Amino acid sequence: IHNLSDLTIEQCEEGVANVISSLLKEYEYVIGIGISLGAALLIEYAKIHDDLSHIVSIGTPFKLKNRMIIKLLFLLYPLINLLWQIGAMIGIKRMLPVNAGKMVFSYLEGDFLKDLQKVKIPILFLHSQNDMITDVKVLPSFMEKIRSKEKEVIYFNNIGHTIGYDENLDEEIIKSIIKYFPKNS
Repeated sequence: IHNLSDLTIEQCEEGVANVISSLLKEYEYVIGIGISLGAALLIEYAKIHDDLSHIVSIGTPFKLKNRMIIKLLFLLYPLINLLWQIGAMIGIKRMLPVNAGKMVFSYLEGDFLKDLQKVKIPILFLHSQNDMITDVKVLPSFMEKIRSKEKEVIYFNNIGHTIGYDENLDEEIIKSIIKYFPKNS
């Protein structure tokens, strides 16, 4: 698939499972690190599998902020999609898969929130106190649903939703992982 907008959640889940499976053939210790939807897909994987050593879940979208604005944007979707396509034609980098927006929204509001009690893999949550996409206040209640005995959250200030991905703060993510994993190895 050349256009990410054409992917389904099921194809994303299958892709995650395939990557993890191939890594497990090569390595004994595999840590899944996911940002936003990627974090949700790793948690989804962990509902069925327990073969990852740990999950690092960054900006986990348990509850989206500004849900009404998102729903309004879906009404304006035809115009937004047209602008996105024009942007893609003129070569604007990092175009988001807008066509997949409704599907992702439905997944995050529905299936992703189901069966969290099936997750037993140790999880480190990295979350920004200033996240404009997800509601940081609900994280503790969703963490309670996860049955993993090893789960922890590290909160960041003055950083956005993706913590290091956009702000070139990958170092902060690495420091957090190193801080967390020695006591869990």
